[in-house]
Amino acid sequence: MKFIFILIVLLFLLFLLINFSPLIGAKKISTELKEAEPIYLSGKTLFISDLHLKNLSQIDIQFDVDNLIIVGDFFHSPKYFSKFGKDKEEIFKRVLEKLISANSSTNVYYILCRDATHDPHLSEFDFKFDNVNFRCLGTKGHFVLEELHIFAIHGDQINRTGVMACAISYFSKLLGKPLILERFWKNLAKIDKDYWLITGHSHIPAIDYENKIANCGSWVGVPLINFLLRIPTKTGILFKEKEIKLIKY
Repeated sequence: MKFIFILIVLLFLLFLLINFSPLIGAKKISTELKEAEPIYLSGKTLFISDLHLKNLSQIDIQFDVDNLIIVGDFFHSPKYFSKFGKDKEEIFKRVLEKLISANSSTNVYYILCRDATHDPHLSEFDFKFDNVNFRCLGTKGHFVLEELHIFAIHGDQINRTGVMACAISYFSKLLGKPLILERFWKNLAKIDKDYWLITGHSHIPAIDYENKIANCGSWVGVPLINFLLRIPTKTGILFKEKEIKLIKY
C-alpha cells in the first residue's frame, strides 16, 4: 500500500512537471515579445479566443470592430481546419466572411497556440480580401493601442493542458483570486507592470485592472460539465477609446 501511494505521488508530480514545463521558457518569450516590432492599432479593438471551430454553423455573431485579435484555439484541431477549404486562404476567407460584418473594415490578427494541438501549424502570413486585412502572427503578438502596450499569448506558454488551466482558474476565481496563473507568468516573465497581458486557454473569462491582465474566455465553455460550472461563453476583452472591459455577446 505504501509503495502504491508513493507511486501515485510520483506520477502526480511528474504530471505537474510536464504540465508546467513551458514556464521554463517564460523569460525567452518575454524577450521575444519586447523585441518584436509592435503593431500599432487604432479604434475599437476586440480580443477573443477559444472558438474551437468545427464548422461554420458555430459562428452566429458577426463582429463590427476596427481590430479583431483571435488569441489561439480558433479551430478545434488541424483536422477540422483542413475541412473548411482547399488551402489556407480559402479557409480563412470562408470563416472570416461569417465572422466579420460585411460593412466592417477590419484588421484581423491570429495568434496560434504553442503546440498546434488545436490550431493548425502555420507560418506567419497575411492576405487581404474585401475590407478585411488578415495576419497570422505566430504564437505571440505585441500591440500598441493609444499608447497602451498589449502582449497577447494563447496561454499554453504557462501550462500545457487547458483542463488544468481551467480547474485552477475556475477555483481561484471562486476564491476571489482570478487570473492566478496569468499573474504568476507575468511576474516570472518580468513583463512591465504597465503593459497589458491578454490570454485565453483556460476558458475562464476575467479581467484584473490593477495588474493589467485579462483572459478572453471561450466560445464553448467546458464541454459536458458547463451546465454545472456555469462558465460564461461568447466573451471577449474590448478596448474602446479609453475604456477596457470584459464583455459577453
